[in-house]
Amino acid sequence: MRLIKKILSLIPVPAFIILCMAVPSVHAENFYIQNYEVKLEVNEKKSVKVEEEIEVYFLQPSHGIIREIPHKKASVTNIRAQEKNSVDNYGGTVEIKLGSADKTVSGTHHYHITYNFNYRDNKSEFYHNIIGPEWGVPVKKASFTLVMPKAIDPEKAGISMGGIDAAGFESGAEYSITDNIKIEGRTLRELQPGEGITFRVEVPPGYFEKYHPYAVYIAVALLSLLAIASCYIWNRYGKDDHVTPVVTFKIPSGVNAVQAELAYKGRASDKGLSALLVELANKDYVKIDNKSDSFLIEKIKPFEQVSLEQEYMNALFGNDSSVTRSQIEKSQTYYKKCRSIVASANEERKIIYDEKTIKGRLPKIMAGIISAVIFVSLFAFCDFSISTFISAETIGPVALLFLFGTPFVADEWDIGAKLSLLISGGMIVFVFFITGSSSYEYLNVFVFGIACLAISWICADNLPKRSPKGKQLMSELQGLRKFIMTAEKYELEAMAEKDPKHFYDILPYAFVLDVSDVWIKKLNKFLEGRPVKERPAYDVSRLSRFSRSMTALSRPSRLNGGIKKTSYHGSSHGGGGRVGRGGGGGGGRSW
Repeated sequence: MRLIKKILSLIPVPAFIILCMAVPSVHAENFYIQNYEVKLEVNEKKSVKVEEEIEVYFLQPSHGIIREIPHKKASVTNIRAQEKNSVDNYGGTVEIKLGSADKTVSGTHHYHITYNFNYRDNKSEFYHNIIGPEWGVPVKKASFTLVMPKAIDPEKAGISMGGIDAAGFESGAEYSITDNIKIEGRTLRELQPGEGITFRVEVPPGYFEKYHPYAVYIAVALLSLLAIASCYIWNRYGKDDHVTPVVTFKIPSGVNAVQAELAYKGRASDKGLSALLVELANKDYVKIDNKSDSFLIEKIKPFEQVSLEQEYMNALFGNDSSVTRSQIEKSQTYYKKCRSIVASANEERKIIYDEKTIKGRLPKIMAGIISAVIFVSLFAFCDFSISTFISAETIGPVALLFLFGTPFVADEWDIGAKLSLLISGGMIVFVFFITGSSSYEYLNVFVFGIACLAISWICADNLPKRSPKGKQLMSELQGLRKFIMTAEKYELEAMAEKDPKHFYDILPYAFVLDVSDVWIKKLNKFLEGRPVKERPAYDVSRLSRFSRSMTALSRPSRLNGGIKKTSYHGSSHGGGGRVGRGGGGGGGRSW
């Protein structure tokens, strides 16, 4: 029970309301069927023209009845009724609502319905429910006439009557076969609620015309073309030229730690800011006392030049000359300014990427392809039924607006475009699930669509192509990373002799290249017991811990106001009772 409550608490209110609406109500019926006549005419395309004459007796005044026709692996078309009606298609079932909301009927009433039931299979049999077992009322009398398109073998034909899975019948009905084509029958007893009549006959191969699922062929072909188009666009415009790293201990000139992270990973992050702080310490702008977890950072001199470094120092110190961990942790502005600095750094992506691959026409085309893949996949998800697709999606028009609008609105393939497409597609799938608007007949096509979506998504994610400068930076950074990973003792000795301070200059870049632990370990081992002329303005042995702390402090938390505390007012002692246990309330469904 606790698990159920927890799951329900996670469902958004609007979604929960729709979910509740989707659950049909159960109530006793106020009518029975006096006579049920069915005429069926089967053609060579395995399509059945059905004519039903239903004589209903209403025990109480009602607006009418709802005729439900399940159609798994089939379609229902050309629906006609003499009575005023409306048609809906939910969960692989057509609902024909017969009657008028403006008036009621009582006593005996006749309903006349015709429709085509079109099978979508190539089985060598005809297997049809003449009267389905889904009726929840008794049928006093029933009769049927079924005409096949060509002669059948009477030995391979038969009817069954009774509840679900009942086989054959015993003195409850009779039928005859005329000219091996026409089957006529009638009941000799009343059909109870949940009982029906089914006819089945085995036919030779070629008896029915072969069914070709053209919608499936078209969908698979279209999905394949879209996936291929994604690969082509990426290969033509987004595939990076080969980068050859040249092993070097030199750090890239004119690039700080945040920009190095942007060049190497494609995006700057909070981790780059903590590396930038180490870089500022190496350049004697700050001093870091990180011998304990409650560290202290002091400003030695201001950064005069207008730059990212200046923005970060202003975010860190403000008008103060020093700041403690506790002060940073409780600051209501620090994490916001860090977000702004990272966003500003990411705007410089055009320095490392070919601009046309991150903004403009190409990203729009890729977003459009992904929208089309989602649309075709979802169309297969609702079994290529236009009525099912429209009826399900009209519940979520906002989702459709986002799905088809994203390619026109998004200037680049960024987190906003991705979220828009994911949320819109997810909302539509959610609507299909809660309304049961799919029988999953073509689930294999939907799965194929998901595979094509993954291909297109990966291509879009890798569309940005590095510019000549971006390619050069990547080569230098990969070379530096390789040096950090493979540096031998003699190389470290040569570096110590030439410029011992360079050991520490590499550290910020080791952090953004994700090899800081390797470099710190090599550094400590090499310098152990050696006299070093220059020591950095921080404790190297605790630098990894310090960097992780600074990265965490640049993110929203409860202490800095980025995450609001939630509160609950009330009692857990049962004073409010249990939902649904009290008197009154309730619910129901009538027509």
